[in-house]
Amino acid sequence: MNTLQLHSYYLAIIGDIVRSREIENRKAFQRQFHRVMAELNQQFQSEIVSPFTVTLGDEFQALLHRADALFEIYRFLHQQLHPRQLVIGVGVGEIETEINRESSIGMDGPCLRLAREEIEAAKRQPPRLRFNVQGLEVPVLNVLMQHIERLEAKRTPRQREIVAVYRNVRHQETVARQLGISQAAVSQALENAHYFLVEESQAAIVQFLNQFIKPIV
Repeated sequence: MNTLQLHSYYLAIIGDIVRSREIENRKAFQRQFHRVMAELNQQFQSEIVSPFTVTLGDEFQALLHRADALFEIYRFLHQQLHPRQLVIGVGVGEIETEINRESSIGMDGPCLRLAREEIEAAKRQPPRLRFNVQGLEVPVLNVLMQHIERLEAKRTPRQREIVAVYRNVRHQETVARQLGISQAAVSQALENAHYFLVEESQAAIVQFLNQFIKPIV
C-alpha cells in the first residue's frame, strides 16, 4: 500500500486565532485562551502526547496519539472561543526531536512542519481545518473538509441547537422532550442539517489519518 513507517508517526495540531490583533481586551482574552488550553489538556488527557500549549501570541499547538478526538477538540475550541474564528493545521508524521511531555515547545519534525504549512494555507483559503500527511498527497481530505464546512455554515440557529443537543444525548426522543418539539421535527432538522453526512465524512477523515499514526501503547 505504501512505505510509511506506521510505528513512528504522530498527529500535530497548530491553531491560530483569526485577526487576533483586533481583540480589544487582550489580557482578558489571554486568560480565557490559557483556560481553554488547560481544559483541553484535562478533558483529552488520554489522547495527548504533548499538551496544548500557547506558543506565539495567539497560536497554540499539541501532539496527539491518534485522530480519534480531533473533531471533538475542534468543536470544543469553537464553542469556547466563540465568536473568535480559528484556523487549524493538522500534520501527521515523524517527530525528529525528543518529545516534550510538559509543553509543546522545542520539538521539531515533519508532523509539525506540515501542520505549519497547512495553517498558513488555511489563512489564505478554506477550509479552516486542513490536513497533510508525511510522504503523501492528500488534497482530497481538504476538499472533503471544505464541503463539511459549507454544509455546517448553512445550518439555521435552530438546527445548530438541535444538533448540539443530539450530539450529547444521541437519542431523538430525548432531544424532543428537552426542546419541547416532536421527534419528527428533530429527525427532519437533523436531515436538513446534513448531520449524519457530516458525521460520516468526519469519521472517514479520522479513519484515514489513523492508518498512519502511532497507536496508543
